[in-house]
Amino acid sequence: MATLSYSVRTKLVDILLENSDLITVLERMGISLGFGEATVGQICRQYGLDVEFFLMLCQIYHNPKFAPDSNRLTHAALPQILRYLKASHNYYIQTLFPQLEAMFSQTVMQLSTEHQQILKHFYQEYQEEAIRHFDYEESHVFPYVEHLIACGGRCSNSFHIQQFSENHTDIDSKLHDLKCIFIKYIPSAPSSWNLLHTIFHLEDDLLRHTVVEDSVLTPLVLRLESENKEEK
Repeated sequence: MATLSYSVRTKLVDILLENSDLITVLERMGISLGFGEATVGQICRQYGLDVEFFLMLCQIYHNPKFAPDSNRLTHAALPQILRYLKASHNYYIQTLFPQLEAMFSQTVMQLSTEHQQILKHFYQEYQEEAIRHFDYEESHVFPYVEHLIACGGRCSNSFHIQQFSENHTDIDSKLHDLKCIFIKYIPSAPSSWNLLHTIFHLEDDLLRHTVVEDSVLTPLVLRLESENKEEK
């Protein structure tokens, strides 16, 4: 997939018309509809957004294989990165997971009791692991980054972002396994197709979420930590 050539002069409406997946970026960054002919630069100034990070998100959502260059960002982008990640968590937990559970319950009712139990166990195991992963980020990683921002990187803390990288649970692969099981064994019905569409959507969005965490947030925080060490 080609790299986007969007810039501060690109009209926001043109971005959405080219790739509707980017609606997600607008929602999570708090951008309202009704922006008329406004350009990316104008919208970012209006909402106080870091234009480099916004364009980076557009690239990530356009092409999941895009490799973002965190060196293009300054530490000022960190609060907006956290805002995006927290909004993603809310979307998964409050919207997508309830939808999946409802569709899943309706679909497996057509299976034998034994197969229902097996699939329910596998799905619940995945969802619980995903929520634990999000909870860890919300209770440990994000507060640490916020503390680091507040003290300008000049603070001591027993936690370091490298611990997040080393313990970053791969929930993406588990969702892939769940998707494969459903494709192979769930009965064909309208609810089954809806379920698969939603799982594919969740998988795609989580992939982009992971790119932001691993290739944008982590290296940017590592740079801030490194600068803090050099000053001591």
